[in-house]
Amino acid sequence: MKTIDELKSIAATVRDATEDKENTALRVGQLLVDMIDTLSNLSGESIKGYVSIDSTSELPEDPSASEQMIGYICGTTLYLYVGEGGDTLDGKYQSANLQGPQGQQGPAGADGHDGVDLGQVALVNNLEEGGEEAALTAEMGKKLKCLIDNLKVGIVNEEVADIPVEIIDPDIVVFNDPVAESIALENWDTNHDGKISLEEAAAVTGFSTLFKGKNIITTEWMQYFPNVTSLATQSFQQCMSLATVVIPGNIKTINTFAFNANTACTSLVLQEGVESIKNTAFQNNAFTSIVIPSTVTLIEYNAFNMSSLTTVICLATTPPASNSTSYKIFKTNGTITAIYVPAASVDAYKQNQYWSPWASVIQAIPTT
Repeated sequence: MKTIDELKSIAATVRDATEDKENTALRVGQLLVDMIDTLSNLSGESIKGYVSIDSTSELPEDPSASEQMIGYICGTTLYLYVGEGGDTLDGKYQSANLQGPQGQQGPAGADGHDGVDLGQVALVNNLEEGGEEAALTAEMGKKLKCLIDNLKVGIVNEEVADIPVEIIDPDIVVFNDPVAESIALENWDTNHDGKISLEEAAAVTGFSTLFKGKNIITTEWMQYFPNVTSLATQSFQQCMSLATVVIPGNIKTINTFAFNANTACTSLVLQEGVESIKNTAFQNNAFTSIVIPSTVTLIEYNAFNMSSLTTVICLATTPPASNSTSYKIFKTNGTITAIYVPAASVDAYKQNQYWSPWASVIQAIPTT
């Protein structure tokens, strides 16, 4: 969290750079993060709460000490008293647009000096929208969204209000799965604060079979555990409520029976970076389609031995190897109707001993 004096200095820098057309989206974005982070931290001494105003004419021209410790919200714009160097009321306040329309394409920036104003910055909420020249980084956008969502909750018209809910800490693992979170707290909450920090998550190097047979519903939280590089045998076997499996790219190997017999699993996402899928890893699941990343080099026998699977997209230019010709990668009497592969690799897949049983349905990935 920044102090008021630090925010004054940052605001002055943004002001000067804007006037010189040398601003950057990252610089403006960091000011937004710092201002909102300061406002959101009610345990500090700098900001005591918020007040909603109808127009900037309601901003105190000569604020008292207590008024200087208040954030003012007008529509979707935040005003913070900085004394001097700001952009509102003779420089006494710095404004920041918390949310706005998608930024437009900026002028050509070959010389790197076009810059952006505060109002031109597009808030990036995800990796698929927002962007162009005025975009913040995705990580900065996610942190801003988290802070802004909590900031909105604390605004009460016509009076200063403390935020009545706990601020979501961007450095804390978000599970969205109470059973998975409970297991994690029992095993990895080393400081016993009832949360799993990113630091605590980074210290974890494996899940063992802690989740085997448990009623977890998703593995999306795996993304917060960067030092787990493989999933143990039977690590998530027979999790009968598990519907969504997402495996991040830092996990290189998915071992035998890792997700066996998860009959409620209708969605599987394997991210780029996954390399090996061992035998029966996803046997008897319920998803109907999969995308196999380009980084996968090994898929052992019965890895996807399931009758629900109909469509496979394999992005690897070299057909992934297997370890048996007697037992197949996919269920041979299943219902697979299409296997899509890179166009230049169609013949290689059709002729490969591990993929040839499906030669009749192997075809090029559509270009449109």
